[in-house]
Amino acid sequence: MEGALSLQLGKEKIVLKQSETATVPKKMHHRFYNQSGKPVRFICELRPASESFENALRIVCGLHRDGKTGKDGFPKSFMQAAITMNMTES
Repeated sequence: MEGALSLQLGKEKIVLKQSETATVPKKMHHRFYNQSGKPVRFICELRPASESFENALRIVCGLHRDGKTGKDGFPKSFMQAAITMNMTES
């Protein structure tokens, strides 16, 4: 939607610009990140839908706003990281 979203699929790294899309194959290790230094907004669609995954993302975004995540975006607290990873079934 806005900015440049970095996406890692396995060992491959790509950058998605506005209106570009990507599909992550089922069970593939992946991550979204922002290395541009500018705001990024994107839509992520899960099939099948997962309310617990969406809630975990909200929690991690809140932790980030509160300064409780590291540079990698993961919670600094091992307990918070474990809880959110469990919620996302990761």
